[in-house]
Amino acid sequence: ELPQLDWELLTHPDDRQTEHVIRKQLRDGELRESSFEKRFLRKDGITVWVMLSLSPIEVPGAKYQFNSAVAVDITERKSAELLLRQSEEKWRSLFAILPVGVSLLGDDHSLVEFNPALAKILDIAPERLQSRAYLNRTYVRQDGSLLPPEEQPSRRAVREQKAIAAVEIGVQKEDGQLLWIEVCAAPLRLPNLSCVIVTTDINERKRAA
Repeated sequence: ELPQLDWELLTHPDDRQTEHVIRKQLRDGELRESSFEKRFLRKDGITVWVMLSLSPIEVPGAKYQFNSAVAVDITERKSAELLLRQSEEKWRSLFAILPVGVSLLGDDHSLVEFNPALAKILDIAPERLQSRAYLNRTYVRQDGSLLPPEEQPSRRAVREQKAIAAVEIGVQKEDGQLLWIEVCAAPLRLPNLSCVIVTTDINERKRAA
């Protein structure tokens, strides 16, 4: 004979209220079935994640409601998700403190993400950078001639599918001031991302030359 199990004691304390609400909704007929993630506490102290699917069973004359339950162990998946989140948090922390500008472009060459250093180097408010106001600026080569959009390092990197290194570019701001930057770009083979760009402030170097 199987031992009597107290379902609530087996459930992680942080998940009990959520499951209580779902079971009530099933009991009251607000839900026909429900699938949700929850944690079980094993006797050895280990927490196990499961995907639990519940659906009510009609038993004529029964005093209590019965539910069919299917539990799928998703502990490995949840552990992998946790490691990925921790890795992303470390990457974003590094991304934020780098002294050079770093940006990621989408498949349509839109600016998907950038760090605070990029806005500082380009002397533009982050919200204006996000709204692509930088496209209104004039870009020039070292000799002062205009740099066409198709010759931007990011466009070349995506078109030629190779890294483009150390391209010096003058950026003329709306007030006429000229900023000098050095740009490196490399193509990315990631979903919805086409290119990573590293931008370095070289104004001091240009003034000293």
